[in-house]
Amino acid sequence: MAKPKRVRNRALRVIDKIKQAQHAQAKAKATPPKQPTKQVVRKPFFPYTPSSTILLIGEGNFSFAHSIATRLGTASNIVATAYDSELVARQKYIDVDDHIQAFEKLGGTVLFDVDGTQLHACEKLKGRVFSHIVFNFPHAGAGIKDQERNIKVNQQLLVGFFNSARPLLVIGTVKPTVSKVRKLQSDDD
Repeated sequence: MAKPKRVRNRALRVIDKIKQAQHAQAKAKATPPKQPTKQVVRKPFFPYTPSSTILLIGEGNFSFAHSIATRLGTASNIVATAYDSELVARQKYIDVDDHIQAFEKLGGTVLFDVDGTQLHACEKLKGRVFSHIVFNFPHAGAGIKDQERNIKVNQQLLVGFFNSARPLLVIGTVKPTVSKVRKLQSDDD
């Protein structure tokens, strides 16, 4: 007698599975298919336009200048400067010639021996103003082991840069990140 009970239980399980499958099919038919969700694709932020006038301070191998010019399709309004002389830049960076050539081909201007704290002393910048002045990764490169002195030298570099760059900015379009520049004490104090 045990056998018919097992057979009956097995039959009930099979019937339950069939009912579950039928219920799932009916539910799938009743539920409209999900529309693929639209993902909002945002373009990466890029602060420059072909009409932007851009001064780049402290370029190393000029890859940043080359990159901006390539993205804009023109470098006619971009001046890229290096603190190093042309000879030193060529010794330091094996790819500098490739970047400069591509940048100049797009209409860019390259200047060497430009001190970012003495921009007024650069004859080729006299009388020019820029909507953007960019100094990527500013550092004094002094190699000072004393951390306190190293920090102070780099602070002086930034203060000098802000003071030097301010007259070259188009008034009203760009504000330096330091609103009040305080005078730093010299090492002698």
